[in-house]
Amino acid sequence: MLYTCTDDKRGLVIFDPFRNLPTRALLDYYQVIKHPVSLSGVKKRTVGKHGREAATGITDFKSWDAFEQEVSFIWKNARTYNEDGSEMYNLAGEFEVRLTISSDHAQWLICSGTFQEASRSGEGHSGRAFGTAVEAEC
Repeated sequence: MLYTCTDDKRGLVIFDPFRNLPTRALLDYYQVIKHPVSLSGVKKRTVGKHGREAATGITDFKSWDAFEQEVSFIWKNARTYNEDGSEMYNLAGEFEVRLTISSDHAQWLICSGTFQEASRSGEGHSGRAFGTAVEAEC
């Protein structure tokens, strides 16, 4: 696909069109899409970053469902704005499938304690910002 690339460092597939919001010059997008969401915006909210202020380290998402619901706007918006069958429409479907699988795995890691153990040993990412929000749902 034209819009995906692999991050050689971590071996992750990156969906470039969803990384940032569309340009403001795309006026009709913002008329059609009432709740624009991007991966970078979700990432910031995950660590409690707002505007130019430093991240608080506390997620804005109070549950795993809230996180998943916010992320789902990325592919829902892409499907709403783009024509059925277009490359962007199809990419949104691929992104949904991959993220759903990754999300299930990440939730399992957090709930099983593997995520926090890897963080303490320096092998993984810190679960501080997001791990505490989902502990009650495990």
